Amino acid sequence: MLVSCQKCQAQYNVKDELLQSAPRKLRCVKCGNVWTEKKIGAPEVASINQTSAPAESVAEIKSAKPKSKPQAEKAKADFQFVQKIAPYSKWIALAASMVFILTSAIIFRKEAIAIWPPIAIVYQTAQIPVEILGDGLAFEEITANRIQEEGKLVLFLKGKIVNNSGEALMIPPFVQAVSISPDKKPIEKWQFKAPSQMIAPGQVVEFQSLLKDVNGFANNLVLRFTTGEKKDAQTASAGRASPEGSVETH
Repeated sequence: MLVSCQKCQAQYNVKDELLQSAPRKLRCVKCGNVWTEKKIGAPEVASINQTSAPAESVAEIKSAKPKSKPQAEKAKADFQFVQKIAPYSKWIALAASMVFILTSAIIFRKEAIAIWPPIAIVYQTAQIPVEILGDGLAFEEITANRIQEEGKLVLFLKGKIVNNSGEALMIPPFVQAVSISPDKKPIEKWQFKAPSQMIAPGQVVEFQSLLKDVNGFANNLVLRFTTGEKKDAQTASAGRASPEGSVETH
């Protein structure tokens, strides 16, 4: 027979024999409520709360099975699953962290190179395309003139850097000037500090440099951006060269 607790509505299956001879006092194992369950076939009897009734006069339904058992079994199964994966949780967290770091390094490689240019060689070694140093910028209106200064021949170089891209760009820290021979071989080179600043789309920034010892310089110069490193990892990548400008000296 199915009976319900008058207080918490928990339901229990009670053997019919317990209620065939006379009404019985039952105690809910869930909330402790005590009530009188009527005899089978007898008229309705009002239930009463007798929590102070003697223990020997009460039939406690310990053998009854609440309907909440499936939830308890599910909770137990979930706990056992957590116990099984707990030893591997550190490795799972470590793997997730590594994936996050690598993904961020690839997505934000342009920003990483801007902060620390030498890291570009790491991307190149891993065959991950990197932003070309100065990509989107161009040299324009370059002039190079030999002039006398304090009885010595010096080279006065000036020109403009223009942003041809559709976004603001940071001008690389240095410009390298390379003296080129008639057979296209480099002879001498020097570098000077560029007007390092953020340049808006279409904006033009002027630069200039003065080189004192130019006796060994040929008439042709090639300009390119550089990070200032001895081994510049960003001068070329995937067959593309850093933006260049050329000029004849006079």
